[in-house]
Amino acid sequence: MLCSTAKPFIENFIGIKGELLLWLRAFLTNRRQRVCIGRSYSKWTSVTSGVPQGSVLAPLLFIIYVNDMQSQINNVRILQFADDTKVFSAVQSVNDINQLQENLDLLSRWFENWRMSVNVKKCGILTFFTKNVNISYNLFGSKLNVSKSERDLGVIINESLSFKEHILTICNKAMRMYGWLTRTLATDDTKVIIRLYKALIRPILEYASTVWSPTRVGLIIKLESVQRKVTKFAFRRSSVLDYSERLRVSTLPSLMWRRLFLDLLMVHRILHGDIKIRKELFHLSTEVSSSNLRRHRLSIYKALFTCDIYKHHFVNRIVDEWNSLPHEVLDVENFVAFKKRLKIYLMNSKNPYVWKY
Repeated sequence: MLCSTAKPFIENFIGIKGELLLWLRAFLTNRRQRVCIGRSYSKWTSVTSGVPQGSVLAPLLFIIYVNDMQSQINNVRILQFADDTKVFSAVQSVNDINQLQENLDLLSRWFENWRMSVNVKKCGILTFFTKNVNISYNLFGSKLNVSKSERDLGVIINESLSFKEHILTICNKAMRMYGWLTRTLATDDTKVIIRLYKALIRPILEYASTVWSPTRVGLIIKLESVQRKVTKFAFRRSSVLDYSERLRVSTLPSLMWRRLFLDLLMVHRILHGDIKIRKELFHLSTEVSSSNLRRHRLSIYKALFTCDIYKHHFVNRIVDEWNSLPHEVLDVENFVAFKKRLKIYLMNSKNPYVWKY
């Protein structure tokens, strides 16, 4: 519902005014609902909050509704994606602990003021790189559970920032899908099997891979074993036995090659996207030093890290690969054109059908 107190906020900060604002008000005002079971109907009841279920406006209106949540907190950071909210801060002293708890109290009051219920049982604390496990926080007066790992937007993150648990989970999920495929598929056509693999199984193994792409050989082999098993099933009536040969015949790149390809595509999106986000992740070499004039204008500065977690993080592990791309690839600003040119370059420079491990 658009209440009178929300109108100035929507007009001044969101920029919705005039007839569009009146249309939204009419869309959300005086709505009713009832339940239908067969030919029986319940009585009509007024809808006093929320938006019509399934409406294309629902996500946008929800974002507008929670837009001022960030203004309620101080000296901590908040990340939001739809109804998923994360509050985080560096904790190095008792004052930091108290400050984080104060912000949780501010958020509790914000939720109460805007009549938003929060399931505290589904909320949790995930602490990184600390030996102090006795820190506790409260939300709405209830103690929050301390977790060793949490699923965040489909990716499992643990307290040591190791993605082994996530990789094992997606491998198991992919193998369950493979088992269903082998039990229900009524054709031996290799092309059909490969297409189904690309549509149903490979996306499981590649979702958000820029975040969790492994560097440990054991995990790399674990991921690749799924594709190896699928191709073996697809070519079970063929004389093609070697995995690399199966990849070549089916024009199916190795998953390791695919992760590199997806990483470089993500770098392009970041460098040509919002400059604020780009500066949080990458510094261009020209912004750090002007000594090497031979480098491309989009060359990324590589920081030195001694900790393996930072060393293998996306923003560091991909720098050398990106900087080694030729100018004719880096100069392409259009994403679709860049994707085509990058694929051609990687196909020639790094054989996608050769599996080394």
